[in-house]
Amino acid sequence: MNEYTATIAACYARHSNAVLDFLSRFLRDRHAAEDLTQETFIRLLNRKEALDPDHPTALSYLLTIARHIACDHLRHQGVERRYQTMLQMEEVTLNERFFNDVADAHLEGEVISTMHDAIDSMPPRARSLILGKFYQRKKNNRLMRELGISNFILQRTLREAMTALRELLRAHYRPSEPSSN
Repeated sequence: MNEYTATIAACYARHSNAVLDFLSRFLRDRHAAEDLTQETFIRLLNRKEALDPDHPTALSYLLTIARHIACDHLRHQGVERRYQTMLQMEEVTLNERFFNDVADAHLEGEVISTMHDAIDSMPPRARSLILGKFYQRKKNNRLMRELGISNFILQRTLREAMTALRELLRAHYRPSEPSSN
C-alpha cells in the first residue's frame, strides 16, 4: 500500500462514521447513506489530493463532498420518480386507448352487422341498387343498364330503399337529441 492509499485508509478509519451519520440524517435512508459514504471516500481517492486525517478541516471537507454526492443522489431520485410517473401515466393512457379502440371496433362490428341484416331484408332490386351505388360505387347509368330500369325507377327505388334502410336502422340507433341550453 502506498502512502496516499494509507492516508485515505486513515481518513476512512477516523471519519467514516461521522460521514455515515451525516448522510443518514440528510437522506433519512441508512442503506443509501452507506452507499454514499463509500462513494465519498472513492471520490477522495480519485482526486489524488493530500488530506491529513488529523487536520481540523478534514471532516468539513469530507462532509462537503458527501453533501454534494447526497444532493446529486436526491436529484437523481427526483428524476427517476418523475420518469416512473410519466411511464405509469403513459401506460394508463395506452390502456385507455386500447380499451376505447376495442369498444369502437365492437360497436363498428355491430353497426356493420345490423347494416348487412337490414340490406339483406330488402327486396332484390332495392338491395342491388344499395350495394351497387354505395358499396361498389357504380354510377347511375351503369346501374340502369345492368338492372334494365329507367332513371325514374332507379331514383324512386333508391329513395324507397334509403327510407326503408333508415327505418330499419332507426330502431337500433336513435340519433342523440340536441341538448337544450
